[in-house]
Amino acid sequence: MSRRGSGRSADGQLRGVPARRTVEFAALLLVAVLLVLRILDPVPLVVLRQQLLDAFQRLAPRREETFPAVVVDVDDASLAAYGQWPWPRDLVARLLARIFEGRPAVVAFDMLFAEPDRLSWGAIAERLATHAPEVSDRLRGLPSTDAELAAAIRGRPVVLARVPLLESLPGRPAARPIGASIAEFGGPVAPFLPAFPDVLTNLAELEEAAAGRGSIGLPAEVDNVVRRVPLLVRVGDRILPALAIEMLRVAAGETTLFVRVDAAGIASIGVGRRRIATDRNAMKAIHFAPSDPRRRLSAADLLADPTRAERLRGRLVIVGSSAAGLLDIKATPSSPAMPGSEVHAQLLESILAGADVTRPNAALGLELGLALATCLLILVLVPRLGAFATMALGGLVALLLLGGAFLLFVERRLLLDATFPAAAGLVVYGFLVFANYAREEASRKAIRDAFGRYLSRPMVDRLVADPAALRLGGELREATVMFVDVRDFTAIAETLPTERLTALVNRVLTAIAKAIQARGGTIDKFIGDAVMAFWNAPLEDPDHRRQACLAALDVQAAVARLDADLRAEEAQGLGPWPPIRVGVGINSGPCHIGNMGSEERFAYSALGRPVNVAARLESLTKELGHPILVAAATAEGAPELAWRELEPVVTRGSREATRLFALLGPGDRTPPRPGAPTAPAGVGDDAP
Repeated sequence: MSRRGSGRSADGQLRGVPARRTVEFAALLLVAVLLVLRILDPVPLVVLRQQLLDAFQRLAPRREETFPAVVVDVDDASLAAYGQWPWPRDLVARLLARIFEGRPAVVAFDMLFAEPDRLSWGAIAERLATHAPEVSDRLRGLPSTDAELAAAIRGRPVVLARVPLLESLPGRPAARPIGASIAEFGGPVAPFLPAFPDVLTNLAELEEAAAGRGSIGLPAEVDNVVRRVPLLVRVGDRILPALAIEMLRVAAGETTLFVRVDAAGIASIGVGRRRIATDRNAMKAIHFAPSDPRRRLSAADLLADPTRAERLRGRLVIVGSSAAGLLDIKATPSSPAMPGSEVHAQLLESILAGADVTRPNAALGLELGLALATCLLILVLVPRLGAFATMALGGLVALLLLGGAFLLFVERRLLLDATFPAAAGLVVYGFLVFANYAREEASRKAIRDAFGRYLSRPMVDRLVADPAALRLGGELREATVMFVDVRDFTAIAETLPTERLTALVNRVLTAIAKAIQARGGTIDKFIGDAVMAFWNAPLEDPDHRRQACLAALDVQAAVARLDADLRAEEAQGLGPWPPIRVGVGINSGPCHIGNMGSEERFAYSALGRPVNVAARLESLTKELGHPILVAAATAEGAPELAWRELEPVVTRGSREATRLFALLGPGDRTPPRPGAPTAPAGVGDDAP
């Protein structure tokens, strides 16, 4: 056969089937695209990575036993006892005095006092001036509540909060210096810090009285979850530390923060002898612990019972609020609703415990290398091991990646993204499986194009004798239709190169076609690995039902011989070859038979419900466990063969059951007898 007639290119590749090298090049291009995508880091990849790290936090939370940081909580009970927020500043001063009765190491406010107290005596006196002038005059002589709070702060280790702003507020006075200097080692710090144009501060007299000032900004990630806190931010040309860092500085009596910079960015922040590792932008990931009541003390309970202040001895105290109405509630990896004050407390606990959850500056390069190695491993193994074995191995690799990342988190508290290498390997695996499927489909089409022109010898003889038959049209006549399909062809196609697959399919179809044609059958078409044939056309054959049944037995015998030959070739080192089995479905009834197609291209074919039923019966051989299934309309034409009657079935697209027989071989087991009429064999359906 010429190359043109065989449907092959000059190098033996079936036309229309993508070459293996083309698939491999496309896969390598896909790997490059994936690596670039990771460098760009779009939002879906960020969210996927964050969800994995959140899962690590939930599986291995930090265990806290000492609770060095305590939140004095202006909770709902406190608001119920002392009124709505904001409280009068003299009440806040009273609360601060009660806290210091417990002798804490430092006290910080996770709240702002940006405006004068609207409940101060002076403000109340202004409101009463026209209604009760004598009372107003007496109130004017009382000290300011803001001054009372400033007096309670002055000379004590108190840190006030500041809030970085995304835009400047016109008309506000410039913020005073923070009171701590920054010592830079290895390079300038400012270029790596989150930058803000302005900052919201407290009243000037409170700021002057405080020992420190720290940022309480808790920026959320793209999914609105707080996982990291900036330990330093840049406001204009000044650097502002986070509330937790400023608390540690004031508690240690230090005046300077030491910031170390390397080639990638900021590496660590030093407070006294303590070194705190950060990412390149001074962001600190918090290793969260489960919520615990020992971390909180109600402000109402503290004000009502002075003995409770003993809990605060030597502690880092944060005055904050968990009241829902004050809107200081954050979503964290360990809790969907955690007060912001507790986030600061957990950050302090993590730092003091040395539980520095860090993402190394070299993490991205390591993750890209793992992704590249995983993808190349998939590329090498899929063609050699097959899709299913590679899927199992890929699952093992993914488990190793995820398990390794989790182990690093537990043992070293390092954050490495295992989702991208695993996902990249999965994408490449999916592409290769799809490419193999496309190659298989292309192979089927190429084989169908190459063999679909073949007709049985009687058909050729008729066309030679009557050229007028080469026209569109047909006739209605009784026919027996057979479908033969190779079992597990998809699995076979995945395990064989295209050239060996084509050679195998050619041998199988040749054996099937010879058996069919030897019994007078007409090959209608080759459908990939399947064959459709019919009897009693174009030449009449009164014994067409029996001939089709005998042909089915011959097909099974021919395939068995071919399988034995393949096993012999394997023994000689010419394999391996997969086992070959086929299923056969047969039905009889009136069909439209003739030349069907277009004016330029047509084929001699059969249409009608008997064709559809035969195809459905071939599919049922997989489910019923019999390789040859025959409808009663056919089996009644060969009563001398060995049959086993099965339960009637309703095939897809039919409304009535079809009596069904399994053809067992020559001989007489259960000869079919005319029984209940089967569904009428219509001709309105198209063949599959």
